[in-house]
Amino acid sequence: MHEYSDNTERKLIVRLFSSVGFTATFVMACIALINSDYLLSAVLFSSSSVYVLALSLHKSVEKSTSIILYNLYVLMFYLVVTGGVEGTGPIWVFIVSPVTYSIRGLKRGTYDITLFLLFIMFGFYCAEFFNIHHYNPTEFPSRIILTFIIVAMLGGFYEYSREKYNDKIIALSQKNELLATIDPLTSLPNRRYTMGKLEEFKYSLSREQTPFILILCDVDNFKK
Repeated sequence: MHEYSDNTERKLIVRLFSSVGFTATFVMACIALINSDYLLSAVLFSSSSVYVLALSLHKSVEKSTSIILYNLYVLMFYLVVTGGVEGTGPIWVFIVSPVTYSIRGLKRGTYDITLFLLFIMFGFYCAEFFNIHHYNPTEFPSRIILTFIIVAMLGGFYEYSREKYNDKIIALSQKNELLATIDPLTSLPNRRYTMGKLEEFKYSLSREQTPFILILCDVDNFKK
């Protein structure tokens, strides 16, 4: 998964995608049930329950993200093979690339999206070969695949730019933090750094109830 600066942010992303995934699939499952499409309704209800599972495991980020993505991939494969509602199911595959890049980052996301692309190509083949669903026009699957590739490439370019910008921000922040704690004349830790470390040291020893002694010394005319 992409390395976020704060683990809390990663958990927030998991909760967000789990909540959105559950809401969307549950609502569509209810609509399918009203329209007497019982198979699609059952699949969507199952998918929504998986998102609830991911939401309950949000503290385990890696497990939750894998559940979210693979549940999404399986659902998209089903929609490609069966055509969904009146053959519009494959249109939903376009949400895969932004969700994947948001969760996985650039490198892992590109790998997952490539596998997913092969996955849906196989799904279109199965739909035709096993007479599960016939797309009209016949060029519809190839257009979906081509458009998906374009959208994925744009998403990858955006993720690349975002990660580069984020790396620059982190590097600048670390540089400023270093400059704020180092004396420019001697390149030694300054008073701010020393007091911070002293507070950490004091807190650590107080928890262990260990006494300590602090010795201070002053060098006359040090900067002359």
